[in-house]
Amino acid sequence: MTIIKSFNQVLSEQRKDPEFEKAYKEADREYISFKNVVKARECVGLTQGEVAVLMGTTQSAVARLERNLASGILPSHNSLTRYAKALGKRVVVNFL
Repeated sequence: MTIIKSFNQVLSEQRKDPEFEKAYKEADREYISFKNVVKARECVGLTQGEVAVLMGTTQSAVARLERNLASGILPSHNSLTRYAKALGKRVVVNFL
């Protein structure tokens, strides 16, 4: 008989490995910072369409940029800078 484990059970087991736990925490920090990018747009009160106009691009391009950020896929520095500028923000890079 095959026992199927839930995602949380497998994750819990994997997190006991120190190398996995270190990588997991690093990825989690990156994911949180990317989520904050989208949250910044929402806090400013702009729609994707409004950001697109300010960036000189399309709403679908902004949606793709945000979706990629939420997935951990970094856009070009130029795209991220234009996005930040549209929100009245700036990009700051930290090496921790």
